[in-house]
Amino acid sequence: MPLNDTWVTPNDPDYGKQWGLEMVRAEEAWKIEKGSPEIVVAVIEGGFDLHHPDLEGQCLEPYDATGGYERSGKKTPRDHGSHVCGIIAAKGNNGIGIVGLAPQCRLLPILMGASNDEASLAGGIRHAVKAGARVINLSAACYFNPIKVHGQRPERTIHKKMWTPPPSEELLEAIYEADQAGVVLACTVSNNENNNSIHWPSAVDVMLRVTAVNRDGKKSNFACFGDGVEVAAPAGQRSVPYPSDVKDDMGIYSTIGNAGYRYWAGTCQAVPHVSALAALIFSRHPEFTSEEVRQIIRNTANGYGWNPYLGHGVIDAGKALAYDEPVPDLAISPEDISVNYENACYRDPGATVTVNVNVRNDGPIDSGKVLVALYEGIPDDGGYMLGYYYVKVRGLEATAVEFHAGLDAGEHTLSVLVDPFGKLPASKRSRGEIYAKAYTKCVIE
Repeated sequence: MPLNDTWVTPNDPDYGKQWGLEMVRAEEAWKIEKGSPEIVVAVIEGGFDLHHPDLEGQCLEPYDATGGYERSGKKTPRDHGSHVCGIIAAKGNNGIGIVGLAPQCRLLPILMGASNDEASLAGGIRHAVKAGARVINLSAACYFNPIKVHGQRPERTIHKKMWTPPPSEELLEAIYEADQAGVVLACTVSNNENNNSIHWPSAVDVMLRVTAVNRDGKKSNFACFGDGVEVAAPAGQRSVPYPSDVKDDMGIYSTIGNAGYRYWAGTCQAVPHVSALAALIFSRHPEFTSEEVRQIIRNTANGYGWNPYLGHGVIDAGKALAYDEPVPDLAISPEDISVNYENACYRDPGATVTVNVNVRNDGPIDSGKVLVALYEGIPDDGGYMLGYYYVKVRGLEATAVEFHAGLDAGEHTLSVLVDPFGKLPASKRSRGEIYAKAYTKCVIE
């Protein structure tokens, strides 16, 4: 164990500029896990400053997927790759610069070619797997041409309404091989501020697709959105959508070439937060599968259900590290809630209505004790808990829950909230820690 391993708040002088770490509750995670040098995050990028004082000693021997890479980095731009590496695993508590979210994990720098060089990307992915990486960070993939989201396995069909040709079979096979080897691949949804313009290779279904939020926790003004978004992470805001330069403190502060630091804003800054979180989870539980890690990240994100702007919400490292078991992939939607009046002729005030809820488990992991709670109104906004049940939901199945409630005259919003850890909220007006939710309405005349 390193001598400085007991720290929780690091002494790095620019730690206060790293608002993203506060947003993802890094200190709560560090109380549990700061990373293991046995867990390697491969960063496939266009160049690195391997001698940066906050990165030196954090990196394994780099790999050139293109040929001709010099360790000094003189022939390649170093800022972008160095910035990504610092977010993941800059040294912690060393009295200089910044700290990464997974400061005791190791980095594997892999140099890829131009943004459309699929051969070097495929080669880099294969090398990462061969070298034992548990996580592959693909921030640079935001430069690939946009298309619609890739179809589902195992058919691997491609959405017919593509904007550009799909990636090569070589690249697809490398991605699927990495997934089958138990590697988490985290990728940006891109920076074009478009709906459903998910880029290759993030459009491949096994990717963990990441969008960006600003300091207020809202979608960044450059980030894409749509059906493919899974989670969000800090990345900042730009004064105009496309240039990456940002005003001080609007972006993410991290390492760059020539031993420097700068603010940068882009979905490419969001992805390394997610890669680092995956590395922390693997450090604590190396026995977890890649799918279990992805589920933990999705289902502990601070969202209120899924939406196309933030997916399941902003990642929460503190919450994700707090659980020692994989999180079941529970879900409900308005279609899973039905309201039936006990008396079909009269909907009198105070009449009892029956609310049927179908709680789905979309993942393969069986749940433990799951709390399913019914509220009148919106929790934390005047809503009130009408009742709750504990149930278990087997993987890839659903469980029906039936509530009975008396309601006054008028229109009512009924909320159903689900907590896979069975935690009852502190009060009947609190939503507690909720991982799935849905609303419906009924009228008492």
